[in-house]
Amino acid sequence: MEENRNADQYSGAWRRRLCFGMGGKPIAVFRTGEDRFFALVDECPHKKGPLSEGIVSGDTVTCPLHNWVIGLDTGQAAEPDEGSTQTIPVKLVDGELYVGLVLERA
Repeated sequence: MEENRNADQYSGAWRRRLCFGMGGKPIAVFRTGEDRFFALVDECPHKKGPLSEGIVSGDTVTCPLHNWVIGLDTGQAAEPDEGSTQTIPVKLVDGELYVGLVLERA
């Protein structure tokens, strides 16, 4: 399953919670100040805080609940915290952002 969004309609760093999910979990899409795009399951590994409401700095997002810093490229919590959230592949093609949802097979 793929979803695309026109990335050119937004400028600067931003984050957005999309209205579709993977395995019942919402997806957060992020654009950094360097125009890089990332997508994560929108749950901090600590207490499942909404990462889409966090602050983006460089290639990280800070959870709004307890200030855990999560790598946008890896989904890993920065030390000394431990844990991770799932990353979702994204691709920018001709101004369209494709968010790839990999379906789990039983």
